Amino acid sequence: MMRVLHIVSTFARAEDDTQVPWLVELVHRLHARGIECAVLAPAYKGLRDHSIAGIPVYRFRYAPARLETLTHESGAPNRLKKNPLLFLLVVPYLIAGIARAGVLNRSHRFDVIHVHWPLPHMVFGMVARGRARTRLVATFYGAEIRFARWLPLMTSVLRWLMRPSDALIAIAPFVAREVEQTLGRRAHVIPYWSRVPTAAAPRAREHTTHELLAVGRLIERKGYEYLLCALSLIPAPLDARLTIVGRGQERARLDALCDELGITARVRWSADLSDKALARLYDECRVFVHPSIVDRGGDTESVGIVLLEAMSHACPIVATRVGGIPDVIEDGVTGLLVAEKDPRALANAITRLLTDTDLAQRLGAAAYRRAQALMNWDQSVDALLRVYAGEEP
Repeated sequence: MMRVLHIVSTFARAEDDTQVPWLVELVHRLHARGIECAVLAPAYKGLRDHSIAGIPVYRFRYAPARLETLTHESGAPNRLKKNPLLFLLVVPYLIAGIARAGVLNRSHRFDVIHVHWPLPHMVFGMVARGRARTRLVATFYGAEIRFARWLPLMTSVLRWLMRPSDALIAIAPFVAREVEQTLGRRAHVIPYWSRVPTAAAPRAREHTTHELLAVGRLIERKGYEYLLCALSLIPAPLDARLTIVGRGQERARLDALCDELGITARVRWSADLSDKALARLYDECRVFVHPSIVDRGGDTESVGIVLLEAMSHACPIVATRVGGIPDVIEDGVTGLLVAEKDPRALANAITRLLTDTDLAQRLGAAAYRRAQALMNWDQSVDALLRVYAGEEP
């Protein structure tokens, strides 16, 4: 039986945790294929070793419990950009992670070490492998590439870190292009999908309320401030209301913006929903909005798993033309694309879908068909197993 250690920066802290659901699903599916998986992740507020659905999750402690917040929730790159004092935790984080990875590989003798978010986690894999024949694989999600560009000399460090890797993986074509441009190496495109149940078939959305939905962490690159401004511009007779599902460090600022715009009563916030509850929101919304931007640190959307979730529920979609979004949404075919940071353009596109039922239904049905063609877990797992074996995916 093949043994694989997944080294990650974030992983579910409990069975009902909503962190990185696609990664949790990937590990479960590998386990179902007979792969013996284990996960190494940083502790969060003192969290110790545990298991998720029978998968062992090893947590390395790197600070007193109250300070162990570098990862999870908003993610390390966003936290570091927001609070540079957190860089003081980086060295103990690296030391603790390297030490635990080394101990785990010596005791378990993994066949593959799969590093997710390889900046800085590839160093964990390098040291853990040592001189063994363990295969070293790295998956890029995009944020690490952009973070490397944001810090002086970090791109050179990332190139050095990647030298011993046996294979590189990117979760989307956009990320693969970034990897090749930055590192000069080819990355295999192997997407990971959501575990949110898909709709059985597209259906008409004949609701009396004009409910809008957005899903994602409350961080700058999600562009929620522009969506809130757009909501205030939608004609009053439509009585559009917005539900935002997510948590993060931008919540207080967004609440203040709602008060300033006079839309507090029209915005509902939710967090930590079950897959079933989230699927119901996708089914009930009139328009799904994904207003992502390129943030001040140059980070943006790589693929948008929530876009694919919305498409799999035949949601009419309005999204911005940034990052890997145009690889998923074809303007006028599977959704409407607008320029980033443009509340008026967002408002106009949303209004168009709220008032043109035929267009909304047509775009939603096309999005559903594209999602069915794209979201194939078996294909992704097959490709990953070939990479683990040293073959072309």
